[in-house]
Amino acid sequence: MNNQPSDILICTDYLPPSGGGVEVVVEELAVSLAQSGTHIILFSLGAGNIPSSFEHQNIDVVFADPIELTETIGLQTRISTDAFTKFIQTMNEYQPDIIHIHNRFFFTSFVAPIITAIKNTYTVPLILTLHIGPIDGIDGLASTFARALEATVGRILLNYADRIIAVSNAVADHTTSLGVKKSKITVIPNGVNTGKFSPSGSNIMTTNNERTILFVGRLVKNKGPDIFVEALEKVFNRNNKCSACVVGEGPMEDRLRDKAKRLGIFDRIKFAGYVENMPKTMREADLFCRPSLSEGMPLTLLEAMSCGLPPVVSAVAGVPEVVTDGYSGILIDQPTPDSVAEGLIKLLNDPALANRISQNARNHMVENYGWERRAQEVRSVYESCLSEVK
Repeated sequence: MNNQPSDILICTDYLPPSGGGVEVVVEELAVSLAQSGTHIILFSLGAGNIPSSFEHQNIDVVFADPIELTETIGLQTRISTDAFTKFIQTMNEYQPDIIHIHNRFFFTSFVAPIITAIKNTYTVPLILTLHIGPIDGIDGLASTFARALEATVGRILLNYADRIIAVSNAVADHTTSLGVKKSKITVIPNGVNTGKFSPSGSNIMTTNNERTILFVGRLVKNKGPDIFVEALEKVFNRNNKCSACVVGEGPMEDRLRDKAKRLGIFDRIKFAGYVENMPKTMREADLFCRPSLSEGMPLTLLEAMSCGLPPVVSAVAGVPEVVTDGYSGILIDQPTPDSVAEGLIKLLNDPALANRISQNARNHMVENYGWERRAQEVRSVYESCLSEVK
């Protein structure tokens, strides 16, 4: 077997334009590998709309029909009744050298190992990328569902994978706590398209214009959108020249709107939903805030920093591996409305500090987080895995 993989099957429940971080990671990885000459087969759950970024001679896309359960469970969830049949057809047609699955909670992540285990004719190495560590900050039915998955099939999946890519050291540590050997894990942080996500060209907060505070993420409990809205009330009470923009969709949207109305700040918050042109949205903002309760390596944080937005973010999981407090952002140890508001007000009241952080954040992304570098690191894992099964 050649150690240079020529056909890679990448599995994910979602593809762009769905706005999650995993989708963007898969998109950037697939395009980078395809441009270097590798044939990529994307297997996903969807309606069959192929993003223009995947219209490349080295990329094929296969869809299974999705059944949406997000509203029922409260956690981003899809399943499919025909995924197993479609996956077998895909394996037989393309004969991939590597299967690369994403997220231990995605339905497609379970389809691949189940099929390869049942049909022992497939001796294809399985790579798993873990995008999130501990599942803290999730409650209700979503928590029950996630914890049940992790305790059962999630552990089986971790053991079945030939190699595991963790997006941060914190995610790697959580993985070893579940019984996975360190030798099986490679840490490869997410990357960012620094050309696409670039600053507007002028220093932030140098005029007397109104400041915009940006939140980007799915509107679910563990991303902290409710903490963000409550923090805004405190910020607005002390600064009448700022507003906020909430980008993202999810089951909490109606509750967040109601909360903003009760707090009397609804008119100062734009609930933008899904945004197609994220770089433009980020360039129009002044600060980025994401008070998450749990994370892996949030892609929107990397994108915001690449655009030169000073971030005010929770010090959870892999975030402190990216943000140096006071240098490239403001870290919040315990995200509460008070602590988040304090971090935002600190930057609003000190434009010089905000601009230093802006420049440091941008430089850090350009120097360390480009996608070309990340794609090569992933390719090295593929090659290493193939050499082991040779």
